[in-house]
Amino acid sequence: MPLMERVRDIGADEATIDDARVAVAREVLRDEIRVAKARKGKRRRRLGIGIGAGALVATGLSVAVVAVNIVGPPPEEISPADYAAAAEVLEDASTAILNTADPDLEPGQYLRIEEVVEQIFTDGGEQPGSIDRAAVTTSDTTVWYLPEDRRGDDWIKDDSALPEVTGVYGPDGAEFRDAFMAEDRGHSSTIVAFPGGTSGIPGEPSSFEPFRDDYDEMPREPTALIDWILDYVERTSPHIDLDEIPEDEVDELSEKLVSKTLTDALWLELPPADVRASMLAALAELRVYTLAERDEGTATLTLTLGPNVPDSTFTISTETGAILSVTNERPPGEEIAPEIPDLRITFSRSIVDSAPDPTE
Repeated sequence: MPLMERVRDIGADEATIDDARVAVAREVLRDEIRVAKARKGKRRRRLGIGIGAGALVATGLSVAVVAVNIVGPPPEEISPADYAAAAEVLEDASTAILNTADPDLEPGQYLRIEEVVEQIFTDGGEQPGSIDRAAVTTSDTTVWYLPEDRRGDDWIKDDSALPEVTGVYGPDGAEFRDAFMAEDRGHSSTIVAFPGGTSGIPGEPSSFEPFRDDYDEMPREPTALIDWILDYVERTSPHIDLDEIPEDEVDELSEKLVSKTLTDALWLELPPADVRASMLAALAELRVYTLAERDEGTATLTLTLGPNVPDSTFTISTETGAILSVTNERPPGEEIAPEIPDLRITFSRSIVDSAPDPTE
């Protein structure tokens, strides 16, 4: 069954989803939908994420649940002060970017970006209410090598490392682990070159660097940038028509569309410093994140999408403005290892003098 048809079916007893809502949900989750990996059998009720054509990573929100609950009253405990605290963090990080030099690569050098993706897989069925009796956690590492000339030279994606099972949970955990490891998970185990950082799809070269052709045009003033991003999303996504959305929901949906688009573009620090700083300042102005925790040099911010949607968080360096990790929590009521996040992506970056040779 097509994925967006499943979006309409799952949760149909919880809320009415009209075509306009589904169109917006599809755009908010465009990267997740493109890269969702099909799960064989009754292995997992939620969809995995990974590298997308429009952005290298995405936030991994649950497609079905977000489509149903993308608009809804925030929890009562969220106060204006909570949003203001997160906005202060984002403003500090925006300033830090402008005070931190971007990596200065010499010809032949690469920016090495390592993504470690940790996920939990359960043995529950596809229908809500299925009982989990086992789960495994996995760790999967992908390394990107970005050249000094991102337009003219190859980007190298090293996906050769095999995923590892890092934990086993539940009364049927050992049996589930053995079955899970015996499945063909579709891992490529390859090293691939992408000319100029594009996907190489015939007729549609799609850059892995969002807005690469738009940096000069993008406003640096936060309010103007928010308007520009919303116009961009509507202009490049003909299936979205905000005129079909109930008037009292348009503002909230627009904010979430813009927030998702901005955060997708920020994960790997690919835009120029002044653009990244403006993006963070725009997120601060939108007041959609709350402050979960702040330590010396780092802070964790939370995005709450709706009353029944798991929180999504990211941790940012307030000293450099770099995104350090992204976490998607699990829905309430999980019985197996409820303390373990649904997904976490951790990033590390360094400059290296060479990249591995492609295997295909």
